[in-house]
Amino acid sequence: MNISLNKTFIKCYCKYYYNICLFLNNLVAIMLKYSVPDNKIGRLNKFEFFDLLNRGKDPQFDVFAETACLIANCPSSLIAMIGGDDDFKEIFLNLLINELNQTKNDIDTAAAIKNTGDAKMILHKLKETAGTAGLFSLSECALKWEKKADDNMDFSAMKKEIIEEITIGLNIIKSLIKYNQKLC
Repeated sequence: MNISLNKTFIKCYCKYYYNICLFLNNLVAIMLKYSVPDNKIGRLNKFEFFDLLNRGKDPQFDVFAETACLIANCPSSLIAMIGGDDDFKEIFLNLLINELNQTKNDIDTAAAIKNTGDAKMILHKLKETAGTAGLFSLSECALKWEKKADDNMDFSAMKKEIIEEITIGLNIIKSLIKYNQKLC
């Protein structure tokens, strides 16, 4: 019995190791297809000027990684500084807009069917996403309703207040995008 268990373990380990090697080979092949950008030296100089090289974990950038985790519903994320800062900001803010619009739809659905479990889950995620993104009023509103969530909750009042706060947050984000585009 012990011998067959070891054989099974070895087979699984070998298959796992093979899959990792295959993945790394594919990754290298993909990376080799892309040439070094013409502005590489300038980009590296800019990162060095702003002291962004070899920093490791930085709490100032955690907001982006944490929000990416919440948006993608995954336990961890890695944000790589590529391209211009303005491009990154716009991509990030557009992802946040999509997430908030989806949350509006989800809240509407949960309120329509009066599903307390779904409402709590949506409100919890919204609280985390909004707080990490700096939309503190929306985060506090979501927390308030998350604490109130039970079978006797006034779903229409919750829906109305949450959607109003999301709309305010969306307007703030859209203003940031417009302001950023004017600067460019």
